[in-house]
Amino acid sequence: MMKIIGTLLLITYSSVFAANFKGKEGALNISFSNQFKTYKNFLGLPYVLIKKEQRSKKTSISITPTGLKSLDLNPMLLQKNYDKYKIGRKNWAKKRGFKIDSYLEFDSFKNKTQTTIFSAGYIYTKKDSTQNIEVSYYIICKNETFQIKVLTENVFYTNPFSKMLRSSLSNSRCK
Repeated sequence: MMKIIGTLLLITYSSVFAANFKGKEGALNISFSNQFKTYKNFLGLPYVLIKKEQRSKKTSISITPTGLKSLDLNPMLLQKNYDKYKIGRKNWAKKRGFKIDSYLEFDSFKNKTQTTIFSAGYIYTKKDSTQNIEVSYYIICKNETFQIKVLTENVFYTNPFSKMLRSSLSNSRCK
C-alpha cells in the first residue's frame, strides 16, 4: 500500500503556500495562492484545497497520487482511454440529471523543469442551470503519477484563476 505523506509549509509573509507530496517513488512540490483553505484526508482524498472567499459556491483542487507508474503515451491508447472517459462522464451526468456541454480535449504541456503535464476535462450544467467545469491534470514524478483535479463553477474558471493555476503547475517540481 502506498504511504502518502503530505507536508504543508505556510509562508506567512507571502500569498503563497507550498505543498510537498511523497509517494512510493516520487514527490511533487507545488505552490498555490493562500486564498485556499487546506484539508488533509478530506472526503477520502489525501489533500484538498477549497477557495476561502467565494460565498456558497466553492472551488476545490485535490492532489492525489494515483498509484499509476506512468501514463502510456501511445496516441491510439490515449484516444481510446479518452473515449472511455467521455462515456463515463456522460453516464455520471445522466444519473444526476446533468447535461454535458462540452469536453476539453486531451492536452499536454511542459512546465519550467520540462516535466510533461497532461490535462483533460469537461463542462456540464446542473439541474439549477449552474455550469461547472472539472479539469484533471496529471504529472509524472519519478515514475509516479499525481492527479490534480479542479472543480469549480465555469464563471470562476476565469482568466485570473486559470493563470494562477497554470503558474502553479508550470512552477511545480518533481523530487
